Amino acid sequence: VYAEVMGAGAIICGFNAEEGATFPDNTPEFATAAEHFFSYSTRHGCRVVSPTMEMTKAEIVQAGRDAGTPLDLTWSCYEAGPAPCGVCESCMRQQRALAEAAPGPNSVP
Repeated sequence: VYAEVMGAGAIICGFNAEEGATFPDNTPEFATAAEHFFSYSTRHGCRVVSPTMEMTKAEIVQAGRDAGTPLDLTWSCYEAGPAPCGVCESCMRQQRALAEAAPGPNSVP
């Protein structure tokens, strides 16, 4: 595991409740299973940590705005290119989250 080679004791993930309802690899059960797997594939195990796991994307956006995160630099697009495509499911989810969260000083237009 790359994290072990780098001396990391944990892998930090951005799992969230919205995607956990659709994608099994965004659930607490997946994180637990991954930690179990890592106990076999690494010398010291590796924790899987996701502080956003119980949050919706809108809550994550709001927390980012509250922290002063430059959300205009975030990228959720599935497509390669110089800018997000704006039409893939990931882009659409990000746009909905940005619209649902309260406006803040770093709001993405």
